[in-house]
Amino acid sequence: YVLCPLIPAYNKLSFKEKMYWVSSCVSTTHAVITTIGSFSHVFGGECYTESLCFQRCEGGEFYVAFTLGYFFYDYSLMWIFFNIFWSPATFLHHFIAVVTGPITFLIDHCQYISVLFLITEASTPFVNFRWMMETAGLRRGRTYVINGLIMVAVFFVARIVLMTKFAIEFYTYFHEFNQTNTIAKAILGPSMTAVYCLNTFWFYKMVRGAIKVLSESTTDKTAKSQ
Repeated sequence: YVLCPLIPAYNKLSFKEKMYWVSSCVSTTHAVITTIGSFSHVFGGECYTESLCFQRCEGGEFYVAFTLGYFFYDYSLMWIFFNIFWSPATFLHHFIAVVTGPITFLIDHCQYISVLFLITEASTPFVNFRWMMETAGLRRGRTYVINGLIMVAVFFVARIVLMTKFAIEFYTYFHEFNQTNTIAKAILGPSMTAVYCLNTFWFYKMVRGAIKVLSESTTDKTAKSQ
């Protein structure tokens, strides 16, 4: 709210676009901190040894709590500026995180799973940059196209490949999951399935958008060459 007015492109936006812009800055800050922190915990050996469901993730609760704080901030924007920010898919995504995140640390089960899912935020900065550049009138620029391609690639790796890898691990350690708290079994299974379906849906839309942008770019180059 303080720094955005210093950006020339921001001052030309409508009120709705300014709200989105500020929200995107907050979202990007959260995504960068959460991705780096959760990645270091998951792949740095601080979360996971032989157990998928019963290994404690020391320090991981900070990033889960940090993410919950951001989601509640996002929720507040949805309710205060309903006509600007309301999105059923985003509401469902946040609701799943708000419910499942705290439960895994309260019952000491599946903490690794909660922290692993935070890595999916790696694609968020590129999603936000795409919207910012489009709003600033930079849709035809090379930077916009490059950012879009990186966005699709990172989204695919973080939200499709990584989650598919997790699904395989989950199946391998399913006997552990059957031993977890009843609350974990009732909430985590359906929640993880719903998030995976949401990510698949968003990835489908991204691929369609990327194909459209690339075709437009090719058409523009052909027209200029003629």
